[in-house]
Amino acid sequence: MATIDPNQDYDIIHTLTFAEASGDCPISLHRGSDSAISGTVYYRAGTSGDWTSLSVSGTATTFPITSTTMQIAHGWNKSGNYHMTPSFYGATNITSITISQKSALTGTMGNYFMYSYAEGCSSLTSLDVPDTSGLTSVGTYFMYSYAYGCSSLTSLAVPDTSNLTSVGNYFMRDYARDCSSLTSLAVPDTSNFTSVGSYFMGYYAYGCSSLKSLAVPDTSSLESVGDAFMRSYAQNCSSLIELVLPAVGWFEDNNVNWSVPAGRLGVLKGRVLDSDDLSSWRALTAEGKTLYTNYIRDPDLVYYEGVEPAQGEAHITATSKLSVSGCKIAKAEAPVTAVTAITAQGKKVAQAQADITATNQLSATGQKYEAIPAPKNFQAQQVNGTIRLSWEVV
Repeated sequence: MATIDPNQDYDIIHTLTFAEASGDCPISLHRGSDSAISGTVYYRAGTSGDWTSLSVSGTATTFPITSTTMQIAHGWNKSGNYHMTPSFYGATNITSITISQKSALTGTMGNYFMYSYAEGCSSLTSLDVPDTSGLTSVGTYFMYSYAYGCSSLTSLAVPDTSNLTSVGNYFMRDYARDCSSLTSLAVPDTSNFTSVGSYFMGYYAYGCSSLKSLAVPDTSSLESVGDAFMRSYAQNCSSLIELVLPAVGWFEDNNVNWSVPAGRLGVLKGRVLDSDDLSSWRALTAEGKTLYTNYIRDPDLVYYEGVEPAQGEAHITATSKLSVSGCKIAKAEAPVTAVTAITAQGKKVAQAQADITATNQLSATGQKYEAIPAPKNFQAQQVNGTIRLSWEVV
C-alpha cells in the first residue's frame, strides 16, 4: 500500500522503475470519466531534485525516460468528489510502480478513480495500490482495469476498503484480468458492504491461468446487488485447486456463476475459514447452488481450514523438486491418489502425521511414480494446505 508523507510536494507521487533509461512513457489523465482530460503533472529523474511541468492532453502525451527511476507527481485537482488520476496504459517498459500520498483518502470518492492505471503494463513485476483506508463510499468504475494485462506480475495487492459500505457499478471490474503469471491475488475487504452496483468484481481474476488459490469476497452484510454480480470472476483460471470461502452470505440463497472452468471438476476444493460456515457451504454443492455451478459438486471437497479430507485425492505440490540425498525424484506438481488409505504402523492417517513408511515405491492411481530403495523415516506433513514429503535412503 502507498506510503504517507505529509511533507511531500504534491498530493500523490508515482515512482516508476524502467528496464532502461531510454524512450518515452505514455500518460493520460482521468477525472470522473473514461474520456481523457487535460491537466498538468510534474516529472523528474530519480527521487530528488527539481520538477519539470508537463501538460497532458488526450491519450498521446508522453514524457522522456532519462533515468531507470522516474517520478510523476500531481495534485488531486478535484471537481467535487472526482479526483484526477493518471493512466500509464500500454507502458510496456515500466517494471515497478510505488505510490506515496500526502494523506490517506477519506469520505466519498467519485467515479473513475484510478481508471486503467497500469493496464497493459506487461513488464510490471511490482505494483503498489493507493491508500484508500478512509473512504466510506465510492462511485462507478472504482479502480477498473487497474492491472488488466499485467502479465509479468506474480502477486497483486488490493486497496483498503474496510470502511466502505456501498459501491457503484463496475467496482474493481477487470482488476487483475489477464494477469497470467499471478500466483497470489488478494481480494478487497467487502465485509461491511450492504449494497453494490452492476458488474461488481466482474472479470476480477479472468485469465489468471497460473493462480491456484482464489478467495471469494465476504458478502455477509450484503442486502442488494446490481446486474451481472461477479460475472466471470474466475473465468479461464485453469490452474485453480482451491477457493477460499468466508461466511456464506449472499450465496446461501443466490446461485452465482463465477465461470470456473469445467476442467476443475473433481480437482477444485473449497476451504472454509470458519467451521460454523462449513455445513452451509457444503449445502451449496447441490445442483442449482453456487458451488455446484462452479464445479465443486462433492460436499467432501469442502472442508474447514486446516482439516483436509482424510481419504481420496490430495495434491502434493513441490515448489521445484522433491529430492532424496540430492537425487531428483519428482518435479513440478503431481496429484497423488490414495486408493484405499495411507497407513502408518498399521493405522490410518487421517490428517498430517509423520513417520509414514513405504516399502519400495509410491503409487498413484495404480501407476508407479518412483521406486525408492529401502526408504527410512518417510514423513508427510500438512502445512498451510500443502502436503510436504520427506524421507531418508540408506
